[in-house]
Amino acid sequence: TPVAGYAKDISGTAATGFTIKNTNTETINIPVTKTWVGTAGTSATIKLLADGAEKETVTLTAADNWTHTFSNLPKFDTTDGHEIVYTVDEVDVPNYTKGISGTAATGFTVTNTITGKVSVPVTKVWVGPQASSAKVTLFADGVEKDSVTLNAANGWAHTFTNLDKYNNGTEIVYTVTEEPIANYDSVVTGDAATGFKVTNTNTEKTAVDVTKTWVGTPAA
Repeated sequence: TPVAGYAKDISGTAATGFTIKNTNTETINIPVTKTWVGTAGTSATIKLLADGAEKETVTLTAADNWTHTFSNLPKFDTTDGHEIVYTVDEVDVPNYTKGISGTAATGFTVTNTITGKVSVPVTKVWVGPQASSAKVTLFADGVEKDSVTLNAANGWAHTFTNLDKYNNGTEIVYTVTEEPIANYDSVVTGDAATGFKVTNTNTEKTAVDVTKTWVGTPAA
């Protein structure tokens, strides 16, 4: 008598004996959702793995709302009847990190967070006599990140390199300030993309002696 939900396979002969094998035919559906932190990419290729072996792939885009369901998947292995372990992976997307959460039962979420590196140059300009050095501090979203001492030896210029462009998908705002220098006013111009220029103007005063000479009778 057939057993509901099982496929039947009979092998053997009357002489050797018969083997009746029943295989559970239950199927499952596994949804997968793509999320982006920061600017979204144009597409993402998701791989479905069955016991670690690639079984299917799908390319997700905005047109399908970044979702897909792998359907009618066998729940059990036909060889030995064990429950198949389904997982997903993603083909690497340049300039994004990858995170995968969820299970086959609840569905998987693949999250990509935008990454990238930037460099921020800074140049020092003096109006009037130069001081011996100037300390410039780099800030990332208002938090001190790095500093450098500029002087004649390094050409009064420096580039902060290998800086993260994003923080959890949001572009970082880089700024610079200068440690105050006695007798100089400091003005910062420019931006992280084009480079900062820190201009110092000497504010020292000088005394000028004046002598009055009269030719003829002095005025009263």
